[in-house]
Amino acid sequence: MSRLENDAEHSWHIAIMALFFKDFAIEKVDVNHAVELLLMHDLVEIYAGDTFAYDVEGNKTKKDREDAAAKKLASLLPKEYASYYFLNLCESSPLFRDLFCFQCSFAHEAAF
Repeated sequence: MSRLENDAEHSWHIAIMALFFKDFAIEKVDVNHAVELLLMHDLVEIYAGDTFAYDVEGNKTKKDREDAAAKKLASLLPKEYASYYFLNLCESSPLFRDLFCFQCSFAHEAAF
């Protein structure tokens, strides 16, 4: 591999993967909702930094960094958008961290 993908390429790849994987999901997927989750999560990671799954030290501060980034982004938006995209997009967590709903689980798996 000659270079790492940039943020735009990464977001495009995971959105496309969500579209393709929906046909193989064990439940019906609201793919629009899953793509919203993925794109908002990637937006947060622009500020918080991406943390690799096996980065033990980085994972210790991941939640705090992502929460701070989501709050920063939410502060830049009108309240109704901030509320939807960073608070209510998934019933369990603004960034599908807890994976309580199927869309959140699906988005999480498409991203990793």
